[in-house]
Amino acid sequence: MNKEPIDIVITWVNPKDKEWEKEFLFYKKKYVGESNEVSNHESRYRDLDTLKYVFRSIEKNAKFIRNVYLVLAYESQIPEWLDVNNEQLKIIYHRDIIDKKYLPTFNSRTIEFNICNIDGLSNNFILSNDDMFFIKETDESDCFIDDLPVDYVKQRFNNPYRYNVNSEFRQTINNNLKLIEEITGIKTDYNYSHVFCMYNKDFTQWVLEKYPIIKKKSCTKFRNPTNYTHWLLKDLRIVAGKYVEKPVISRSINIAKLDIDITKELRIQLESKFLCLNDTEIVEDFINKKKITIFILNSLFPEKSKFEK
Repeated sequence: MNKEPIDIVITWVNPKDKEWEKEFLFYKKKYVGESNEVSNHESRYRDLDTLKYVFRSIEKNAKFIRNVYLVLAYESQIPEWLDVNNEQLKIIYHRDIIDKKYLPTFNSRTIEFNICNIDGLSNNFILSNDDMFFIKETDESDCFIDDLPVDYVKQRFNNPYRYNVNSEFRQTINNNLKLIEEITGIKTDYNYSHVFCMYNKDFTQWVLEKYPIIKKKSCTKFRNPTNYTHWLLKDLRIVAGKYVEKPVISRSINIAKLDIDITKELRIQLESKFLCLNDTEIVEDFINKKKITIFILNSLFPEKSKFEK
């Protein structure tokens, strides 16, 4: 039983916004070199048009959610279909939570390490992106038990990234592992999956205040190899024993793997409660993969939610 309510935070960027695009191109030319071009690939920003389905999945399958916080760069990022007058919806801008010396930022890690600065955010919160969905009816005990985040550590061993640094992303994972070892003396070897992450705000704030190097190295304009990822916070709470172990079936699928066999794909996905349909730089034929993604999501969530006009 949880005493605290549960909120969800969704970070999102609207690449069709001309104001955002102008700033993005200006700063990318200034800051992004060949060494981190892949980590700032267009797949980090292009829109699959899936955000409305995130809201539909929350309304249909995660009724325990109190507030939905949508984090945007500025007002021009608000999608046209979104009902901003919905009382459950709270729109947060980067300037509300991120020190102006880091703005504008095009690095999701900068945003994620400042989520705890959201005014009014519950101590129990779920961190999400626009590619994560509740595809089966979910109980709050699938996310928090006795106000502690739920995790399934046994699913997360045999990390393929340790000592295998051939990309910026893998370097940041190793940064996480090395810092955890420095702080705790423990060599962690967790695996990672791009799905919902459950956090306690108080523990997260404590870590970030005690170890300012995390923000110092991660709050950058664009992704780079010095960054940590927010999974560092997840792993530190696991090492500290601040979680409840419970198997919750989740699945992350790269949209590059989606094919026209929709029936097979839907059957695989419906085994899970949590689903991520992830876009990456390896995706070819993006337009076709996007159509398949939308077909799948519209099959799961055909009806508009109260978050839509």
